[in-house]
Amino acid sequence: MRGARLVRMGLVALIMPLSLGFDEIDCSAAKAFLAEDSNSTFYNPIIPGFHPDPSCIFVSEHNATFFCASSSFNAFPGIPLHASKDLHNWKLIDFLKLARVKELTEFSGIWAPTLRYHEEAFWIVTTLVDDEKDAADASRWDNIIFKAKDPYDLRSWSDAIHFEFEGYDTEPFWDDDGKTYLNGAHAWKVGPWLQQTEANLDTGEVGEWKTIWNGTGGMAPEGPHIYRKDGWYYLLAAEGGTGLGHMVTMARSNNIDGPYESNPANPILTNSNTTDYFQTVGHADLFQDHSGNW
Repeated sequence: MRGARLVRMGLVALIMPLSLGFDEIDCSAAKAFLAEDSNSTFYNPIIPGFHPDPSCIFVSEHNATFFCASSSFNAFPGIPLHASKDLHNWKLIDFLKLARVKELTEFSGIWAPTLRYHEEAFWIVTTLVDDEKDAADASRWDNIIFKAKDPYDLRSWSDAIHFEFEGYDTEPFWDDDGKTYLNGAHAWKVGPWLQQTEANLDTGEVGEWKTIWNGTGGMAPEGPHIYRKDGWYYLLAAEGGTGLGHMVTMARSNNIDGPYESNPANPILTNSNTTDYFQTVGHADLFQDHSGNW
C-alpha cells in the first residue's frame, strides 16, 4: 500500500506512509511523505469544533464518499455524521439522534462511536455512558448498535440494539470466515485489557468476552480497532490516558483471538513529551481510499 490516513481530535488529519508491516510503522516518515506529495496539503482542523475520537470509512458504492462519526459526550441531539469527497472539505450530514432521558454530566454521553460499512449497510457501534455511576457498575455502560442503508436519511437508521458489555469504545469486526466480532475496552479502574466476543449485531446477542491484549503497559488501553491484511490481524489501540501521555499503539496476530505481538516501534503516533501544537494525540482509526491506500 502506498499511503495511510490516520485521524484524531476535532478534527485534524495526518497522512502517513503505512503498509501495516511492523518494520515500516514509524511516525517520523509523515513529514517526508508530505514533503514529496505536494497534493496532500491539509489545513487543520479539517472539521472545526469539538469532534474527538473520529471513526472514518470510504464507501465507493455511495458516490465514492468518505464518512466520519465522532464522540459528542453530553452534547445533543446525538452522534454527528460528516461526509467528504476529498478529505479536505467536509459537510455535516446530520446527527444520529438519541432520546435524552436525563440531564448528563460533563463526561457522560456518547463515547467513541465506530463507523463501518459491511454488506451494503452502515453500522455504528458506540457506548452511551452515565459518568455519575461507578466504573464497575454495569449500568454505567449502555453499549448500542445502529444500522442503516442510507446515511443521509435519518429514517433509515435502526432503533438502538443493545448488547451486554461492562466497558466502552466498542467496535464491530467481520472476519473472512463469516464470523462477526465485537471488541471493547474497560475503565482503567476495572482492568487494563482489551476484550473480544463473537456477536450477532442484528440482535445484540454476544458470547463470552475474552481478553486479547493488555497493551504495552501504558495507562488505560482503549479504542481497539482490528484490521485484516495479508494474513495478519492488526490491532490498533490508544494508551496512556486521554491526557498528555496519550498515544497510538499497534499489535498483530495470525489469529483473531491472539496472542497479539506488540509492534517494537510502539507508540506509532504520539506527541507526548514534545512542544508540538497538537497534544493529547491518541485515539485513532485507519481506513482505505478509492485507490486502496490505507
